[in-house]
This record gives sequence, C-alpha cells and structure tokens, in this order.
Amino acid sequence: MIRRILTIASLTMRAAVRSRFVASLVLILLCVIIAVPATIRGDGTLVGQLQVLLHYTLGLAAIVLSIATLWAACGSISRDIEDRRIRLIAVKPVRKGEIWLGKWLGLMTLNAMLLLAVGGATYAFVAWRVRGHEGGSHEREEAMRRVLTGQRRILPIHEHLEQDARSKLELTLARLESKGRQIASHERDSLAAFIRRGLLAERAVVSAGQVKTWVFEVPQGIREGVTSTIRVNVSPVSDTIHPESGIWEVMLGDRVELTDSTELVQSSGRILLHGKLTAGTLRVSYSRPRGRSAIIFDPERPAELLVAEHSFIFNLCCSLWMVFCRLA
Repeated sequence: MIRRILTIASLTMRAAVRSRFVASLVLILLCVIIAVPATIRGDGTLVGQLQVLLHYTLGLAAIVLSIATLWAACGSISRDIEDRRIRLIAVKPVRKGEIWLGKWLGLMTLNAMLLLAVGGATYAFVAWRVRGHEGGSHEREEAMRRVLTGQRRILPIHEHLEQDARSKLELTLARLESKGRQIASHERDSLAAFIRRGLLAERAVVSAGQVKTWVFEVPQGIREGVTSTIRVNVSPVSDTIHPESGIWEVMLGDRVELTDSTELVQSSGRILLHGKLTAGTLRVSYSRPRGRSAIIFDPERPAELLVAEHSFIFNLCCSLWMVFCRLA
C-alpha cells in the first residue's frame, strides 16, 4: 500500500514539473520575495522595513501557494482523465483512497520544497537588509530585539482584584435584593464583569503625586544576559501619550535595578533591562510628578514584560510550519 501511494505521489510531482507548474510558481514566489518588499518601504526605519518584509513575504507566499495547490490538484485529476491515465490506474489493484492520498502527498511534498526555498530566501534577504542598513548600531540592536527575537509576553499580576471585585459584587447584590429586585444568573455574570472592568479602569488612572506599581512573576528558565523590555501602554484617551515625565523604578526582589526617568524610550514607551533580569518577582513603579495632569494607562495591559525566548530562525521555521499546516 505504501509503495503504491509513493508511486502515485512521484507521478504527480513529475507531472507538475513537466507542465511547468513548478517553474512558474518559483518565478511568482521570487517576485513576491524580492519585488514586494522593494516597493513597500514601511516607516523608513530598519524595524519597519523588516516588519514589512516578513509580513508581506510570508503572507503573500501562503496565498500564492494556496491558490497554486488548488489549481494543481484540480489540474492533476483533469489531466489524468483527459489523457486516460486514470483508466490505467483504475484497472490496477489500487484503491480510490490510495489515489487521493498519493496525489495529496505529491502536492504537499512540492509545497514543502517551495516553502523551504521561500524560508531560505527570506532569511538571506533579512540578513542582507540588516548588514546593508546605513543606520547605526542602535537601530540594528532594536531590530534584533523587536523583530528578530521571539519574545514571551508576561502580564502584571492584578493584586487583590478578584477579591475586591467579589466584595463589591456582594455589596451590590445585597443592595439590589434589599430593594426587592431578583437577579438572574446571567445578569449576575454581566454585573460581575462590569464591576471588574470598572476596578481595572480605576486602577489605570495615576494622578499627580501618586505612585503606581505593577508586579510581574518572572518564570524560571529565562535566557539570562539578554536585554528584556518593559512595554508601557498608555490609553488613547489620556492627554499624555508618553509618560516620560515621570520617575520609574524597577526592583527585582529587594534589589533596585533602575531608578531613572531617562531610561524610558520616549518614542515607543519601552524600558530596557540590559541583561539584568533573572527569575523572581519584578516590581515596576511609576511616580507621577506633582503639577501634572493625571495619566491613564491601558486597563487590561498597562505594562507588559517582554522576555527573549526564541531566535529568529526558530520563529521563521514555526511560521513556515504553520503555513504548511494550513496548506495541508
């Protein structure tokens, strides 16, 4: 059975090559890899160029291969019927399922080979862009950190949030019941979610003279010696878009790692921790100076800890594998 399936797969691949399907597909993919990133410049920075390159290259390659796979599958069956090869296969001891499986295996083998070529070309193009960029080393380091390194996102712990929400919910329910109103179960769930969102919104506001602290649990097994990032998310409704005027303090356990407002990258709201992060409890405090208006952070994600986890090659291979699974 396996031998018959492999034979049909081999015949399917040969037929695709003879019909110039592979050559045409390689030409289209080369145009996608080279022409599209060359015409779309992004925001002019190296980070923007690499994001455009990876987004459009892999996205368009997946679209092209999806259309080509559908076309090749239909064309393979129709050519077998037109050339009457299907009759020769049908009279032999080959099941219908083996025919379909063999053709699918042949097409997916072609897709795997083309995806490997796309991945290799993309990696080479990214490396060429990084080496040939005329900007300084700071731009290259930022591109390596933000684009070419897989990062794990760790959200802060909302201390006592669930307990406070439960207490407020019980008080609200008791007040409503005292007025003779009965609360259904679905109304109770909606009320609990509303109260939780309200508490998050209250905690997101930092007025002048106040200090806001976020607590992160840094897990074991993180890559030590590499730069980690604390990304600050300010709500769009806030008057202050970048909270660079405040004073930031970063503590790992009982040890102060950073106390400086100038460490905040003003253009992107990021605090860089250069090789200082280890497993444990990380506390990030923000002090709003007096005489300033209140600042509103994002209620759900006021701050995020981004920890380096994987290399660019690993992420590229995972992306190609996801595209392959979608094609399958």
